Amino acid sequence: MKIIIGIIFTLLGFSYAQYDLKYLKCLVCRATIDEMIKEINKVNPKKKIQVGGYRLDTDGKLQEKVVSFARSGMHLSELMDTICKSMDNYVRATKKETGELVLIKLMADDGKMNADISSVDIIQDSDLNKSLEFYCEGIVEEFEDEIYYELKSPTDDPVNEICTSASNLCHTIRDEL
Repeated sequence: MKIIIGIIFTLLGFSYAQYDLKYLKCLVCRATIDEMIKEINKVNPKKKIQVGGYRLDTDGKLQEKVVSFARSGMHLSELMDTICKSMDNYVRATKKETGELVLIKLMADDGKMNADISSVDIIQDSDLNKSLEFYCEGIVEEFEDEIYYELKSPTDDPVNEICTSASNLCHTIRDEL
């Protein structure tokens, strides 16, 4: 009897851990896309880049197209290569009021300590939150095409498009709770 109870608790604990891991990946996806959008918005909108300079038109002249650097393939590719370093500024925490798992920035964008720190309990990790960067890299690698497609031109809600629709890492039911 004790063995059966032990097995049940082990299985319940395992399924709970898997659920938290899936939700954690959802949070990492959302934070990653938010960070990418912030970086895109930091670029001067007047900065342009020439693309497609290797095609000839009917007159034998090179066809060149000038596009905004912020959402160019080159810039998005650079962002995807470096964005996961921003996860160093994030920690896992639980909201004091609800116990809900959240990712929170330690330092706000203005360089000051995040004011929301007092409303959460930070979770101490043995890996010092390096797994957040690891999950980020996995998400960016696996969904690179979807991220590029959604971010190459402004859309209404790229975070939900990428993290819910394209990757299925997040579920709208959980997000509404």
